[in-house]
Amino acid sequence: ITIPTKLSEIKIKDYQKYISIYETLAKEVDKDKDGNPKFSVEQSNFLNIKLVEILCHIKINDINAINVNDFEDVLKTITNTFKLEPKLVRHFKIKDVDYGFIPDLEHISMGEYVDLSNYISSIDTIHKALAVMYRPSTKYKNDMYTIEEYESSDKYSDVMKEAGLDVYLGAQVFFYTLGIQLAKHTL
Repeated sequence: ITIPTKLSEIKIKDYQKYISIYETLAKEVDKDKDGNPKFSVEQSNFLNIKLVEILCHIKINDINAINVNDFEDVLKTITNTFKLEPKLVRHFKIKDVDYGFIPDLEHISMGEYVDLSNYISSIDTIHKALAVMYRPSTKYKNDMYTIEEYESSDKYSDVMKEAGLDVYLGAQVFFYTLGIQLAKHTL
C-alpha cells in the first residue's frame, strides 16, 4: 500500500473522484449550525474507506483485511497530508513534459481569463483551470521561461488530471492571496 505523504502524490483525478462522492453524500444529510454535513457513523466509515481506496489505489477487499489500527494510521497520514501548506508550483512534469505556470499574468489573453474564471471555482473543472494556467514550457533562460500559446483548455485538460494536488492548491492559494492584495491596494 502506498500512502500519500505529500500533496504532489495525490492526483487531481483521484481528488475529484473522492470529492464527488463526498459532495453527493453531503447533499443527502442534515447540516449542523455551521453548515457542515452531519454524517452517521456508517457514512463516515464509508467515506474513510473510499478515501483510502481512491488515494492509496487499493481494492475494497484489501481494505477490509487491514487491521483497524493500521487503517486508522493510514487515515491519519492522509489527513496530515491535507494539512500541508501548498505553495505555488512554477513547474512540474507529466510524462517527461515540463509544464510551466503562466509567466506573466498581466498579459493573459481574454480567452485565458474567461476560461480560468469559469473553471477555477468548481472541483469538477479544476483540471481545465490547470490547463489554462499551465502549459508546456518552450524556452528557458536562467529563471525566465515561456509557455506554449493558449489555444483552449481542452488541449491539456485530460493531461492535467494526472497533475499533483499541490499544483492546484498552490495556484488556488496564489490567486486568493493575489485577490486579497489587490483588494487592499484598491481601498
